[in-house]
Amino acid sequence: MQQYSLWMSDYYRIRRLSELAFPLLDLLRCLVRWHSASDAIFQPSTWSAILHASGLDLLKMDVAASPTLSPAELNCILFLFRLLANAVASDTCRVKPGFSVPPSLPIILEEARRFVKLVDSPVLNIFDRKKNHLVALATLMHNLTVVAYQTISTHNAIVTAIPTLRGLPGLCVRMTTNLLLFTAPTGTESVTHYPPEVPLRLLIALATAVISSAPGPTEGTPLSTESEAALRLRRACLIGSAATASGSSEADADVLMGWERIRDVIHFWTQCKIAQASIRGCASELLRLLE
Repeated sequence: MQQYSLWMSDYYRIRRLSELAFPLLDLLRCLVRWHSASDAIFQPSTWSAILHASGLDLLKMDVAASPTLSPAELNCILFLFRLLANAVASDTCRVKPGFSVPPSLPIILEEARRFVKLVDSPVLNIFDRKKNHLVALATLMHNLTVVAYQTISTHNAIVTAIPTLRGLPGLCVRMTTNLLLFTAPTGTESVTHYPPEVPLRLLIALATAVISSAPGPTEGTPLSTESEAALRLRRACLIGSAATASGSSEADADVLMGWERIRDVIHFWTQCKIAQASIRGCASELLRLLE
């Protein structure tokens, strides 16, 4: 009973903070593009306070249920997603051998590991039809996959400095796969439920994450037909596993069924006449990597 009382006390304190915090978070998501501001924002004590005030902790308290959030709390989480996306985009250029690692990246990569649980859980349902939130999440996924691809393929010293980078491609495969399934249209009439940048950025992010997780041969190196088929199978299995990670039934736990679920979504985007040509083209290229 005492533990429940403490939980409720934290719950209402966070809700009160969120009512006051969203104008500050809106300012911080702009300021984070300046390197000195980013370094200050992502100091451990400062970031802990920001995270607590944002209301994201409410989602982490119980990932087995879909909480009811106030408009202020939803705004705070939106601005936090945007802040993270901006920080990744701005600070990635600072990641160079011989230079200190920006404090933002280790913290954001650690947060990404927690986001997997949110994306896999019913909590994601609170963002249903929330266009701005899904744009921000898709942008964050896109930016994270770019970091993973650039650093893992070229900078071994940086991977040593930030060990969590090694697992980032796999995390991104899992998160982008589930977000593509979550935002998948049920038919042509529902294509416009989310802005076109949502499927486009998620498709690009998934392709980039898959290539980072299961890279092909270096440029100019020939690949036999058997090796190419094995590479495509490995990539399809990665996505199939990601698509079943949050499934609750035995049938959903089958990798093949998971792959068929996400393949149907990608194929839909290749054929959708009212989708932008860039979305159809990206979906087609992604299928080419997998089939």
